[in-house]
Amino acid sequence: MDNRILKLLGEIDNQLSHAANVTTHETTQAGLVSLQIESRDYFDGLSELKEQIYSKWGLQKVLQRQNTSSSDDNHTQDIWENKDLEHWITTDRSSIIFLESALPFNLRLDLFLLELIDHLSEHHPVTYILDLPQIPEFGALGAPTPQAVLQQLMTHVLQFVSPQTSLQTIVEMLICFEQVQSLQDWFELLLQCCKTIPRITILLDIRILRSHSENVHSWPSIFAKSIAQSTSSSQSCLKIMFVTSSFQSLHCQEKAPVVSVGRPTGIAYWASPFPTLSVLRPTKPYPKPPSISKRSRTEPLSISTRSVENDAAKPLLGKAADNNEFSVLKDGLTEPAPISESGHIATKRPVPPETSDDIKIAILCALTLEANAVEALFDCYWDEVDESKMKTPGDKNSYSFGMLGGHQVVLAYMPSMGKASGAMVASYCSSSFRKVVMTLVVGICGGVPFYTQDGTQEVILGDVIISEEIVVYDFGRQYPEGFARKKGSLDIPGRLPFQVRSFLKKLKGTRHMDRLRERTCNHLGSLMDHHSNLVSYPGAERDRLFEGTYRHKHHGATPCVVCPGYRDQGVVCDGARDVPCEELGCDESRTVWRERLRRPVGSPMLSQSAPFSPVIHFGSMASGDQVMKSGEDRDRMASSEDIIAFEMEAAGVWDVVSCCLVIKGVCDYADSHKNKEWQKYAAATAAACTKALLQEWPIVD
Repeated sequence: MDNRILKLLGEIDNQLSHAANVTTHETTQAGLVSLQIESRDYFDGLSELKEQIYSKWGLQKVLQRQNTSSSDDNHTQDIWENKDLEHWITTDRSSIIFLESALPFNLRLDLFLLELIDHLSEHHPVTYILDLPQIPEFGALGAPTPQAVLQQLMTHVLQFVSPQTSLQTIVEMLICFEQVQSLQDWFELLLQCCKTIPRITILLDIRILRSHSENVHSWPSIFAKSIAQSTSSSQSCLKIMFVTSSFQSLHCQEKAPVVSVGRPTGIAYWASPFPTLSVLRPTKPYPKPPSISKRSRTEPLSISTRSVENDAAKPLLGKAADNNEFSVLKDGLTEPAPISESGHIATKRPVPPETSDDIKIAILCALTLEANAVEALFDCYWDEVDESKMKTPGDKNSYSFGMLGGHQVVLAYMPSMGKASGAMVASYCSSSFRKVVMTLVVGICGGVPFYTQDGTQEVILGDVIISEEIVVYDFGRQYPEGFARKKGSLDIPGRLPFQVRSFLKKLKGTRHMDRLRERTCNHLGSLMDHHSNLVSYPGAERDRLFEGTYRHKHHGATPCVVCPGYRDQGVVCDGARDVPCEELGCDESRTVWRERLRRPVGSPMLSQSAPFSPVIHFGSMASGDQVMKSGEDRDRMASSEDIIAFEMEAAGVWDVVSCCLVIKGVCDYADSHKNKEWQKYAAATAAACTKALLQEWPIVD
C-alpha cells in the first residue's frame, strides 16, 4: 500500500476525531449560510471519503476490527500480557524490542504506547518520538527527517543526564550537539549521552519516517551494535522499542522479539542470531507488568518524562531485580555479575587495555618483594599486552599490566632504591601513560612507634602508613652545630590535589576506615593462604621495640674491642650492624611495652598463628636517600616534623607526578636494631591495603 494512503487515512481520522468538538451556531436569517450545516457537510464528506478508500483497498474487515476493539475499554490488556514485552519491561539489561502494527491505522497500538510511557516514566527517564495524529490548532508540521528525529531524541536525553556527570563532560556534549552533521554523528552522540544515565528507555515510532524508509531500515542494527559495545564498557541500562508497521521494512542483523499488535499469533523473530543481547534470567522471577486499569476512551492520559525514585517503583520494575546485574563475556554471552566487596556491582567483564590511555593507575615498587606482593593480588593479569606498544620511544622502564581493585593498572619496577630512581621511573611512566590519574608508591618503610594524633598512637610492625604529606628530611644545610632542613615553599613537595585530599578525609571516617581495614585483612589473609612463599607472619614475639637510646652493638663479654671500648662515645663496630640482636646480646629488659601487643586474657601471650590486624595510619612521611637507623634521630625528627614513617623513594616520585600517594607497610622501627625479618609481611600488608584503597577509589571510564 502506498504510504500516502496511510497518511491520508490518518489525517481523515484526525479530522473526524474533532467533529464533536466543533462549536456551531444556527441562524434563520435569509442569505446567511448555517455553520452547523457547513460543518456537518464537511465531516459527512470526510466519512464518505474514508469509506471509499477502505472499499477500494478492501479494508472493511480492518475497519470492523477497529470498531470492535474500540468498544472494549480494556482492549490493550492482551498486549501487556505478552511474555516478550513483559521481559523487556522488567529486565535490567540493555535490550531492543519491536512493536509491529499489523493494521494500517492502529488506534489500539497508539493507546498502548501512551499507557506504556505513562507507566515507565513513573520509575525512570523515558524519551519518545510517536506518530500520533497532529493537532490542527498547531498547524501542519510536515514530515520530519531522520536527522530531525535523532536531534529531537538527543534534546530529550540531555534532560536526564546524571547529576554526577562532570561539568566538563556536559560542556563537551553540548559543543558536539552544535557541531554534529551526519546521521552517524547523531547516533554516536546520542549513545554517548545515554551512557551517563543509569537507566533510560527510548520509544521510537519509525512510522513517523515512512517517507524515509531507505534511510532508517538499518537503524535497529546500528542501535543493537552500539548497545552490545556499551554493555561491556558502561554500567548504564539502555532499552529501545522500535514501533513499526507491517508495511515497513527494517533491517536488523541481530535477533530481537517482535510483538505484533493485531495479529493472532502475536510473536515473530528476526531470522539472524542476537547473542550479544541475550542474557540468562535471574534466579528470582521478575514481577509481571501491572494490569492496566480500565480507562475511559475520553479520559486524558498523564504522560510524564520525569525520573521518579521511590519505593513504589521497586516492585513494579524490579529495580535491578534486587541488584541482579549481568556481565558480558568476550564471546557475547552473559552471566550474573559478581558483587564486589564494596557492594558495587561489577557490570562488565574486564578486558585488556588496548592503548596506554586505558591505564588509569600506576604503581611503583622499589624492591622485588614489594612488587611480588602487589602482583599476587591482581584481579587478573594482562600478560598478552605488548609492552613495547604501550611505551613511548625512550621509555626504559619495565612494566606488568593487570587489574587491581577493579582498575586498569600498570606496575613499574624501580632499578634501585632512592629519590633519583623514583623520579626517573615516574618520569618515564608519565610519558608513556598520559591518562594515569593517580600514582601509588607501594612497599615498606620504617615506622615511628609512638606519635601524637588525637592522643598517643601506637605503631607496630605490619601496620600500614598512607601519606598525607612528604617531608624531604635530607635536603638542607649542614652547619657546625648540626643539620638544618630547608622548609621554604619552593623547597618542599606540593600538596595533594583537592580530589585526593577529600578522598583521604573520607577514608579516615569511622565507617570507611572500618571497611578499609576489613578489606585489607581479607586481602592479607588471601595472600597468606595462597602465597605462603611470599608472606608469613613472623610472630608477635619477634616484634621488639628497644628504647630509642639503646643502641644495637656488642654487649657483655665479647671479643670486640670497639663497642665496649667506646661505650661512652656510642661508637659501634661495623661488624655489629648486620648481626641479629640475639648474637649481640641486646638486653630484652630495654624493650618498650606496647598495649596493642598484649593478648586478651585466656589467649596465648605470643602466637605466630594469630597475627594482629594491621592498623592503617595517615600522616606525614619522611623521604630521603639515607636509611634511617637511629632511634634518637627518629624520635627527634618525629617530634619536630610530625613524621610517622621513613622511606626513600616518594620524594622523587612526588616531584614528577601531579597526584601521588605513598602506601607502605612498617617493617622496622627505623632504629639501629632494624632487620629484614618483617619485610615480606610488611610488603604484603601494604599491597593488601593498596587493593582495598583502590576498591574505594572511583573507577574512571
